[in-house]
Order: sequence, then C-alpha cells, then structure tokens
Amino acid sequence: MKRAAVILLAVLLLALGGCTEYDVFGEVIAEYGDYLVVRDSSGELSALRLNDTIRAARPEGGYTGTLLSWHGAEEAGTVEYDDRSISAYSVSSVLVEGQLEKSIMTLPDGESVDLMRSALFGSIYRLSDGTALLNADVNIPDTVPDWFAVNLPYDLEDIVERAYADLLAAGDGFEVWKLRYEVSESTESEHVDYFAAEFNLSQGEQENQKTVRCYPFDRETGERLELWNLFAVPESEALETLLALSQSVHSPDSESEAGPVDPDSIRFTPAGIELQCQGVPGWIAIGASAELESIVQSWAVPQEWHAENEN
Repeated sequence: MKRAAVILLAVLLLALGGCTEYDVFGEVIAEYGDYLVVRDSSGELSALRLNDTIRAARPEGGYTGTLLSWHGAEEAGTVEYDDRSISAYSVSSVLVEGQLEKSIMTLPDGESVDLMRSALFGSIYRLSDGTALLNADVNIPDTVPDWFAVNLPYDLEDIVERAYADLLAAGDGFEVWKLRYEVSESTESEHVDYFAAEFNLSQGEQENQKTVRCYPFDRETGERLELWNLFAVPESEALETLLALSQSVHSPDSESEAGPVDPDSIRFTPAGIELQCQGVPGWIAIGASAELESIVQSWAVPQEWHAENEN
C-alpha cells in the first residue's frame, strides 16, 4: 500500500489586522454559517471565521472531517454553538492536513471504524466517537517494486480488532497502538536490487513486535529472487560460513556465544551482511571480505563490497 494520499491545500488570504496571534490545529466537526467549528486535541472547541476566499477554495467533500491548521489566528469574539459560547478566530491562511473516511471496517460486535488520513500523524484508525485505536505510519516509496504494496507483512484488520479488544479490557488505561512499516533501498549489485523492509508494532509505548527483512529483486526483470539463489554454495554451507564469520565478529569476552543463524534475518548491506544469531541480542554485522564474497554469486555481490575489500 502506497503511503495514503493526503489532501494538502494551502489557501493564502490577505493579512487581517490585529494584535494577539495564535497557532491552532484541530478537526473540523461542523460547518456553521460563516464558521468552521474545530475541536483540538484536548477536546476544546473553537470557531474559525470563513471569508469569501476560504469558501471559494472549499474541498470537494466539504470541511467537516478534515484536519486543519492555521498560523497567526486572531481573536474575533465568541460564537454561540450548541448552547454555549466558544472562542472565534480569523486567520490569514489555512492548511488542510488530513481527511476523514467513515466506516472503513466493522468490528465483530458491530462497532464502526473510521480512518483519519493525516500528513502529520499517519493513518489513525478510530471508533465513530473519535476514540483512537491504531496509528499506522506506512511508507512505501514509488521507487520500490509494486510487490511491496500487495504483500504487506501484517493483517491490518486483525491488528485493529486486537487494539479494540485491548481498549475494552484496559478501559481508561488503554494506550493507542502504533504500527510502522517502511521499505527502503538497501544496496545493489550488477544484477540485483536489494530492499530492506522494517515492521514495528507497539502496544502503547511497549514495542512487542519488530522485524527487518531483506528482499532481493532482479534488476532487469523486476522479479523477486529467492535468498538462497544469491549464494554460490548450498544453503547449509552458507549458514555454516555465516555462523563462523559471526562468531569471529562477536566479542569473545561476551557471556553468550553466537548460536545458529536465523535465516530470515539475513540482509545484504553496502558494508557486508547483517544477521541475527540465537543467543546474541541485536544484530551482528559481518564486514565485506574475500571470504564472505566467496560464498555469494558474483552477480549478486553488492558493488560497495569491492571498495570495502580494496580498503
């Protein structure tokens, strides 16, 4: 899934006179006469006065459900709304930074889930009353193969349902879940483009799932390649060599010895190969060397390795 397109509209207006200025950000919950009623992150309401220029640039679907920010807001008295007085402001510019999509999915108990797409905060999956369940930040650049857009390493609907179950169980102690998925170009060889895909899922501030995977693609055909086809030796021999190189890199003073290599963790980088071994926390970086290069197909050796070996 490509990063969700976000409405980004700047409307420049003539500066208005005044003394005190404010920066305001919030979600438009209603269009009320010449005003937009905006709710900020604390739940406070305010009214933004519209003039003819702003009304002429109104988004196709209207302002309700959009995230707005504006700089240099000036006090403009109060407005009676929903049986109360709320502060009103006039502005010199306004920026539409997000758009609400209603009822994008239905939870098992019938509760509806909306999606707020925001340039600042990613995609926010929330209940119809505005309660946020999941903040998803997905970054798949246009420069990477389309394969990544249709082969996501997670089930979004399942994660939203799990976050909702957590909300029901935790009540006031619930913390919004966070999902982050990013694909980036890693390195390249004569015939292979290497990409790294990092996935993180956090329950509140507690990270409970993280994976980083290497995906090689044929530079000419765009076809995804199997990892072991990049090696010039059988899988078992490649794993043995990588383990030996890992043990030589891993500090001999460490209390733990590098155990078997996790095949799914192997990733090609400009400087060599990074991987994980049982018994060793974190990543082990194996630098480019003649021994490492000897177990990799010549056409799959990253171009930067040659420079590393020459040094």
